[in-house]
Amino acid sequence: MKTSLIIPFTQFPKSSAIKTCWQVTAGNEGPLFTMEDGKIALMMTFDAGFPEMSRIYALNGAEMIVVLSAHVVPYQIYHKIMMRARALENQLFLAVVNKVGLEEQSVYFGESAIISPYGDYLNKTDHQEKVIIESIDLSLVYKTRESLSMKYLENRNVNYFKKSRLCK
Repeated sequence: MKTSLIIPFTQFPKSSAIKTCWQVTAGNEGPLFTMEDGKIALMMTFDAGFPEMSRIYALNGAEMIVVLSAHVVPYQIYHKIMMRARALENQLFLAVVNKVGLEEQSVYFGESAIISPYGDYLNKTDHQEKVIIESIDLSLVYKTRESLSMKYLENRNVNYFKKSRLCK
């Protein structure tokens, strides 16, 4: 018997172990929450591998993206590179929560982190369960975007993307 699960993935792997025990459908909206202190977006595991998702959030005003992930061994290097890249290329904070421990045949490696708009780790766990508490100033997003010479959001060639049908 399959259990229904509504999950906000916008991307979903074509072959996935999750599909064997859950009824999962890819979504077509990404949640962006306006909080008292700023705008926070939410991404799921597989979404983080697609730069378009975090770029859409950044263009819509996100200052932080919370990534809920379940990355397993041997994909640590993908996790490290992609998470830092998503923060740096969009010059925003990422709070990455990765599952840790053994479940059936899967080893979840943890390495949850808070990453700055510069792509630096502000705080990072190892392979143990741990709670991270970190004070951040979301205004650093705008200071970063103003101070860095690489203005990734401003310098996009939108006409090229339209011509390539990557955006309307």
